Amino acid sequence: MELPWGTFKRSGVNMRGDVLLEVNPKTDKVVWKWNTWEHLDLNKFSPVCPNSDWTHMNSIQELPENKWYDGGDKRFKSGNLLVNPRNLDEFYIIEKETGKVVWAGNHSYKYGLAHCHEPQMIAKGLPGAGNIIFFDNGLFAKTRDRVGMTLLGELNPVTGELEWQYESKGYSNMHFFSKTMGSESRLPNGNTFISEDNTGRLFEVTHDLKNPEGGEIVWEYMMPTYSQRSRIYLADYCPQFKQIKRVTKPFAVNPPKNEDFHIAPTIQK
Repeated sequence: MELPWGTFKRSGVNMRGDVLLEVNPKTDKVVWKWNTWEHLDLNKFSPVCPNSDWTHMNSIQELPENKWYDGGDKRFKSGNLLVNPRNLDEFYIIEKETGKVVWAGNHSYKYGLAHCHEPQMIAKGLPGAGNIIFFDNGLFAKTRDRVGMTLLGELNPVTGELEWQYESKGYSNMHFFSKTMGSESRLPNGNTFISEDNTGRLFEVTHDLKNPEGGEIVWEYMMPTYSQRSRIYLADYCPQFKQIKRVTKPFAVNPPKNEDFHIAPTIQK
């Protein structure tokens, strides 16, 4: 059953939106500024969030070079900004030169986004290049059959269709659920690294279109506390990494089954 989202109107209220700033690090001067209330619909809002947290912008990405722009679609020019005002349940691409919103995106699966995090266009050279991958938390979902369920999605920004998704099946299946925070990364081998931040669960899944859940877990690590948008970096990512002495060699592990429920270990004081 769909919940009554987007049917409310408001007027005469005090509200607060985000401001995007670009600052020159050498001079501390603001060189670019974008006010949400000048470009977005003030009557598009989450009815469960306070007026003081209208947009809740939680990520921004400069678009990488991509096949869409190479093919003539100017909306996806490298350097334009992909932003995520979480509470509006929609992604936007801002044309950097003019400040105009030139693209808006969502997905239609189970009534779409539910306060997501970290939409990122996949860079050239990686599987799925040009698509937008995102961590859809499932917080304040618009349909009851998505309560307590996070979705990892890969959106084709031209067709508006999900080309791949990862989720745990079943009503209120909290085997994969982070009501806040969370991030994801497409890896060179085609797998996807997921940071389920509320639980401190970091794991990697295959890109399997035939699997009903979207993939198989091939690696998992449980932190003793929550995580914050973890990433995978190569050992030679920076000079400091190269200097770290490797105390162990990589070793194979038995991947857990998707239906297993994982709880962070208790910290002994």
